[in-house]
Amino acid sequence: MKPSEVSRRRRICVLSPSIVGKPAGAVSVAAWIVQALCEDFDVTLATPAQDAALVDLDYLYGTSLAEQSVGLLRIPVPRWLNRLSPSALKSIRLAHAVRAFRPLAHAFDLTIAAVNEVQIPAPNIQYMHCPVRHPQAIRRLYSPPASWCRLANHYIFRSIMPGGVGRTDCNARYLANSGWTATLFLEVYGLRPKVVYPPVVLAPGVPSLPFSQREPAFVCVGQFRADKAFEEAIALVDELRSRYQHMCLHIVGNGSGSYASHLRRLARVRKHVIVHESMSRRELTRLLCSSRYGLHFRRNEHFGMAPAEMVAAGMLTFVHNSGGQREIVGHRGELLFEDVRDALTKVTNMLEHPERQEAVLDALKPLALRLGAARFQAEIREEVSDMLGDVINIPGHRERLDGPAA
Repeated sequence: MKPSEVSRRRRICVLSPSIVGKPAGAVSVAAWIVQALCEDFDVTLATPAQDAALVDLDYLYGTSLAEQSVGLLRIPVPRWLNRLSPSALKSIRLAHAVRAFRPLAHAFDLTIAAVNEVQIPAPNIQYMHCPVRHPQAIRRLYSPPASWCRLANHYIFRSIMPGGVGRTDCNARYLANSGWTATLFLEVYGLRPKVVYPPVVLAPGVPSLPFSQREPAFVCVGQFRADKAFEEAIALVDELRSRYQHMCLHIVGNGSGSYASHLRRLARVRKHVIVHESMSRRELTRLLCSSRYGLHFRRNEHFGMAPAEMVAAGMLTFVHNSGGQREIVGHRGELLFEDVRDALTKVTNMLEHPERQEAVLDALKPLALRLGAARFQAEIREEVSDMLGDVINIPGHRERLDGPAA
């Protein structure tokens, strides 16, 4: 069933975490889900962010929601939550938002949740960035002290949303941002979601230079957090400069705290490390489209929006051999590394063989095409049409499909 064959009056709600502040992959997915559906359905974006504005999403993610007939539902949460750090114990805010939204779900024909595992007492599609509400998954992904904080978030969420974690929702259809995420979800929940890669969108109108005309520089992108391991990228380029003295490293991102301060200190004593903070989408796209090499040292990245943007921009991108980022580079061994020493070997081998670089770049082109926004929107519309077709044909479809509402 095509979207046009389903009544345009069908009401769909897209549930998103906070949609203001720094760019985030989960919010990008939510914004592009709305973009995919707003022409064919009556779409509302629900978020606990009280100062949310569609124009902010358009600026950060390249959508055009402010020009569309999109509703904005600001979910009420306790005022004291606004005093919490956006990253510290963020599950408190989300759990309150989901609990407040649950009674509202029956007002919609379908809810699409881009917030990982939740329980919604009405038909819904859940997009999994990573199964973060199951202790088994948390212990596998994180080591202390990070795992302690994640487990605290889990139990706080569980206390606010009793019965809302540790199991799948029989009202739901599940999607995942990578095959790696889908496999992890299968291991902890016994159900494998369909993989729908997130949309990778570069700023329009920025020319992509031929590889030979690009700056022979490396680029790292991400928030200034310890798990991004920027210091390892710096160590790699330090080593490379013993043979390639022209080599430099661009680090793009922002952040606060001790790690961010440490990173800035490392950069200040090295002329070949340039830190760019608060770059616009257009400026970032211009940098990616004029640089040759991308680096991503984070372990077990669920998908990896940064390396995906690098591949889409035509960069030769090296990633850690873990997580969903391996899929972005087609599991090519010459682009996967285990540590700094292994990365040095892989990068040096590539730099010494220019003809190999061209061959690998040609192999990455079809991989970049499957990450585009048009493909993402088409897959989302197909999933929604199928789900609505199932729901519409069931009497009392506003109630839980397999029994009374929770």
